[in-house]
Amino acid sequence: MAKKLAYYSFRYLYASIETLKKDVDLPKATLPQKLSLYIFAAFTYESFLNHAGHYVCRSWDEHLKPKLSPPGKMAFLCEAAKIEPDYGKSPFQTFKLVMELRNELAHAKTEYLPYDEEKHANPENWPKPKWQKIIDQLDARRVIIDLEEIISIMENALGLMPVPSLLLMEAVEVP
Repeated sequence: MAKKLAYYSFRYLYASIETLKKDVDLPKATLPQKLSLYIFAAFTYESFLNHAGHYVCRSWDEHLKPKLSPPGKMAFLCEAAKIEPDYGKSPFQTFKLVMELRNELAHAKTEYLPYDEEKHANPENWPKPKWQKIIDQLDARRVIIDLEEIISIMENALGLMPVPSLLLMEAVEVP
């Protein structure tokens, strides 16, 4: 056994969400604030899935992690945990939307949307790119609640020792 420092990246990423929660009135969050929150939620999900996958499958880091998308990782781990996720309702619906948003933003490009001076005289009627439409479907408080719930569900179902939200790193013994 070797002594190592385990840095729980998903807890560092989640700490950013906690900071945003303190600094932002979530029901009145601006678009940039929502973008920050949702991107950190997406990164937290993926980091947690990689954390869990490492404990579930010996070949995770070498073979599965690089090949699977976040939804693929979730599907694999849900199957391993014997969880039937319902992507039509919370918390898994939120996961699906957050990952859609992550993909839209990770591959974002300038979009040219139709514009009609009369129809779009009011900025509230302007057409929106797909990523903004996804944001409109999300609720900041629900995103945070569902993220916490999925982490808890997965830890319990996979038999993982829960990592407390304040524990960012610790010394561990590894083979």
